[in-house]
Amino acid sequence: PARATPDDPLPPPAREPPAPVAALHGRRVVLRGYVVAIDQTAEGRLRTFLLIRHWLACCFGGTPGLNECVVCDLAADAPVEFYLRRPAEIDGVLEVGAAEVGGRASSLYRCRVTRLSAAPPERD
Repeated sequence: PARATPDDPLPPPAREPPAPVAALHGRRVVLRGYVVAIDQTAEGRLRTFLLIRHWLACCFGGTPGLNECVVCDLAADAPVEFYLRRPAEIDGVLEVGAAEVGGRASSLYRCRVTRLSAAPPERD
């Protein structure tokens, strides 16, 4: 399948997420993944990050596609407890749909995060 990267124009099919995903727009969700920090305060508190499905996806597996990551903005009063390179869990309101900056794809999924914590162990 074709992937859009931040440097590519957003292809028309990617502008319309699948109906089950689009139905989550504006709803509270709990998602699990790995945190890649983008921005932090002068005091070192995390503000913006990507949530990706696999830790090595950003460094050794190539750039994640826009449909493989969530751009997360952390509420200033959100509790934060997580460990780098370990699964994290977020709680927040999901925004679904293409966002562009300067005519270029910037994200398909965004989340206003109200909680960031270490993910509980997976069950078999």
